[in-house]
Amino acid sequence: MNSSGNEFSVLMSVYAKDDVIFFAEALNSLYEQTTQASEVVLIGDGTLTKSHYEVIDRFSTVINVKFFQLERNQGLAHALQIGLGHCSYDWVCRMDSDDICIADRFEKQLRFLKHNPDVDVLGGQISEFNETGVLSNRIVKMKHADILKQSKYLSPVNHVTVIYRKQKVIEAGGYNMDYTGMEDYPLWLKLLSNGAKFHNLSDVLVDVRVNDIGSRRSGLGYAVKEAKMFCFFYNRKFIKFRHLVINLSIRFPVRVFGTFLLDLAYKVNRRKAR
Repeated sequence: MNSSGNEFSVLMSVYAKDDVIFFAEALNSLYEQTTQASEVVLIGDGTLTKSHYEVIDRFSTVINVKFFQLERNQGLAHALQIGLGHCSYDWVCRMDSDDICIADRFEKQLRFLKHNPDVDVLGGQISEFNETGVLSNRIVKMKHADILKQSKYLSPVNHVTVIYRKQKVIEAGGYNMDYTGMEDYPLWLKLLSNGAKFHNLSDVLVDVRVNDIGSRRSGLGYAVKEAKMFCFFYNRKFIKFRHLVINLSIRFPVRVFGTFLLDLAYKVNRRKAR
């Protein structure tokens, strides 16, 4: 950690179509942390609604919100890349505008980093829920060696749970603008390729809303974009040819043949919540 041991930024983006109530709940979960962030760098990805601005004003009185407005919506990767440049501290925590941080998330992560100074990226598990309740947990590997192996086939980190060294992300080139909806996966592989040390806690750190994920991550367009991403991984030597073949032969049909197979695939990759 840095000299004071507990200074860090939270990086979040919000845009006009984000549910205002969910947005307020997300900010409230930052306010209720047992260890609050030094600052919350909030990027308005295009013009927001009056209600969004009112929520920002309200929470700016209880947490240190630094709000930056972009002229037009350009997507999450662009907003996060801009926001990264506004983060004042060495460590940056990610958070989405409709998720809820567990109250001691930051406390747990800071404690781990204090005792493991070699770690550059620290994530954790997530609990997925919707209006009906908790659906499942997305479990990712904990140790660096296992994370490296898992990264050849799927994103090895839950993006909204991470705290990472800002400089390491900048050195790796930051977020990739070419793969909407898959902004974080290329970043992890770039960081791993650069020698960054990863770890995931066994704890659930964030409650994540999942609505219509199957329909958003299916169809020919998404399949083609995902295939291009894995070709990018192969061309950059992040993965070997066998990894490319396995990923394309499994993922492409699942994406193209729609939500039924996709929902089944997601269930296989997640452990049902108890």
